[in-house]
Amino acid sequence: MAKIKILYIITKSNWGGAQRYVFDLATHLPQETFDTMVAAGGSGNLFSRLGEQNIRTMRIPHLEKRVRIADELRAFRELVRMLWRERPDVIHLNSSKIGLLGAIAGRIARVPTIIFTAHGWPFYEERGSIANSLIWLASWITSLLSHYTIILSKFDFKASQIFPLISKRKFIFIPNGIDEESVVFAARAEARRELGLEVPENSFVVGCITEFTKNKGTQYAVEALARLPQNVKLVLLGDGEEKHEAETTAVKFGVRDRVYFTGFKENAGSLLKAFDLFMFPSIKEGLPYALLEAGLAELPIIASHVGGIPDIIENGKDGILVEPKNAKGLSKAVNQLMEDPAKGAELGTHAREKIRESFSFSTMLDRTRALYRG
Repeated sequence: MAKIKILYIITKSNWGGAQRYVFDLATHLPQETFDTMVAAGGSGNLFSRLGEQNIRTMRIPHLEKRVRIADELRAFRELVRMLWRERPDVIHLNSSKIGLLGAIAGRIARVPTIIFTAHGWPFYEERGSIANSLIWLASWITSLLSHYTIILSKFDFKASQIFPLISKRKFIFIPNGIDEESVVFAARAEARRELGLEVPENSFVVGCITEFTKNKGTQYAVEALARLPQNVKLVLLGDGEEKHEAETTAVKFGVRDRVYFTGFKENAGSLLKAFDLFMFPSIKEGLPYALLEAGLAELPIIASHVGGIPDIIENGKDGILVEPKNAKGLSKAVNQLMEDPAKGAELGTHAREKIRESFSFSTMLDRTRALYRG
């Protein structure tokens, strides 16, 4: 029996949640059944990680997050050529831009099965009404042209149900899953040493694994720190185009000496035990892997009540939820858990139990693989 040829396509090849999603799926499909490839723009470390797992990769020239019409047309032309040349049985599209370009290209190239995963609908981002209307239209076209659209969170699934002229059966709810054995947590002292954290013994370390974009709301974590006692430190683990803004915010609020910008770490999840608490102040979110990892690490979690976060965190049971853009609410929650460490430990225990029960990678893989088989 011939193998099923799968081509995963994603806009950016730097490491983030959507890239991890692609990596996990691509590297866990059985090789005796599937012929797996990944294509992306840029030259990020997604390619090197996949290469280490003997997954074939292809770079799409001119494909990047920034919208420039001439580059979009060039990238689209390269994509159509790639699809005609490779003749995949399935293309699995990830991210909004390549979702639209890939769905159109897939129809032109007569790809038998086109699947799009919505890693959080982009029309919920903070833009003008005209821009978001156009993005909503692009999302609708993507879903219309795709044979299946995978939705990761209940929030986004609900939004998909009002798309007109598209069968509701095309929208498939499959939450992100995490393999418990994929993350080995370093002990606190070792993790802090690797992060370069030299803090006094009485320090209370709040951490966040993030990509510095407007959607992640890191400036609100910095502002919250300014409302907290001097022994509270904030570690921001990651990189991105908005990092300078977060650094400027730290200077503005007089807490630059209490904020640690560690940069990107490939093994970020393994270092979670360096923290006493995990904070996730997103403004817009899908279903974040960082929270799944923090829960497995049994850390008390404070996060924004947006997107798919409430799927993971039930307020007061698995963590504490606050409204987005609410530095005062974040600082109040930190103070609450500092004053009641037993409550923090209880939240961490419940979070771990929930993630083990409800966010299984094997379930995610099996349900996604079933779509590939048609």
